[in-house]
Amino acid sequence: MMTAPTLHFRSAKPAVVDTTGAPSNAFEHTLLRALAENVPHRIYAKDLEGRFTFANGAVARGMGVSNPDELLGKTDFDFYPLGLASVYYQQEQEVLRHGRPLLNSEEHARYLLLDEEAWLITTKVAVRDDAGRIVGLVGINYEVTTQKAAEVALQAAHAQAAEAAIRLQATVARLDLEIKERQRFEQELRRQAMHDTLTGLPNRALLMDRIEQAITLAQRCDHSLTLLFLDLDRFKLVNDSLGHAAGDELLRVVTRRIRRLVRSGDTFARLGGDEFVLLLRTPMSANALADLTIRLSRVVAKPVRVADHEVSVTCSLGYSVYPQDGEDATTLLKRADAAMYGAKEDGGNRVRRYTPELTSHAGERLDVETQLKQALHRGEFLLHYQPQIEIASGRIVGVEA
Repeated sequence: MMTAPTLHFRSAKPAVVDTTGAPSNAFEHTLLRALAENVPHRIYAKDLEGRFTFANGAVARGMGVSNPDELLGKTDFDFYPLGLASVYYQQEQEVLRHGRPLLNSEEHARYLLLDEEAWLITTKVAVRDDAGRIVGLVGINYEVTTQKAAEVALQAAHAQAAEAAIRLQATVARLDLEIKERQRFEQELRRQAMHDTLTGLPNRALLMDRIEQAITLAQRCDHSLTLLFLDLDRFKLVNDSLGHAAGDELLRVVTRRIRRLVRSGDTFARLGGDEFVLLLRTPMSANALADLTIRLSRVVAKPVRVADHEVSVTCSLGYSVYPQDGEDATTLLKRADAAMYGAKEDGGNRVRRYTPELTSHAGERLDVETQLKQALHRGEFLLHYQPQIEIASGRIVGVEA
């Protein structure tokens, strides 16, 4: 009966030797060399005394030597601090004595030659000869230094999940879980990039994406959509008088109230400051829209307790409708904004739909603002005083500008 080939580690390059005397299998030889020399993980073999009998290039680089052959005949005591080398030696002696593998053990390694530290996931398995005697061990280290650094920065839930991954004995299952954790982390980063940090609402970038999606759907289904722009009246007064913390709390309370009115499928976003936008993806009748704006105005106007003060604000609302008022997200948002400013100029606490004259009016307002800023910069303003006269006596009692 022919016996199976036995793997012997005699130098820095492994070779397959057939104990039956049959020619070596060239494919197995090539496969073993490719695995040993090209995998990114650290693969090594040791004898019963813990001396290296084989190491691939990844081990050499990790240990701080240029050639794997420099490791042959040496032990962990040549590369690790005494205490750490002793721990590794005891672990390996347990494997060699009892034949039980050490699976997926997390190790914190420090290398003497490099003066560096690394986190490793280590598996060590006893190697037996044809007679079943243990003649050494084979180990594989998977470096997780980068993942470990990221894990420290993540929330406790991420850390617990990482620990659960480390406890998994099946390598494939462990890697799968790490990928999922990484995906969740990336999703959280994407969520933060697309949401307002104060309120948790979608931000401008996500809103614009949602508007474009809604326009595509409206084109396909041949229906309209509405973009409602909301701005708080006298919000600056709250910020200036009670502080930004009070203003932030007011924004959070208003956000919670408005959220209760938002339909499933619609998008409620914060652009910044006290500016909000509500995207109504599906058609809404004039009566339904009027009812919604009334309810929005009411919930905003309810008193809010902030910084030991009860404050009340109102809101100005402006809206545009696709496709009548614009056929792209930028135009619809710009025209809803113009309508909102029209409501503010009407005294605030009002609702206006976009009309073309609002655009020209907005342009005129921008021109006036630009001219005023230029005049101020050039010192073209003149301050004139007139007297304040007491009628009874005819005396000048003050001046006013």
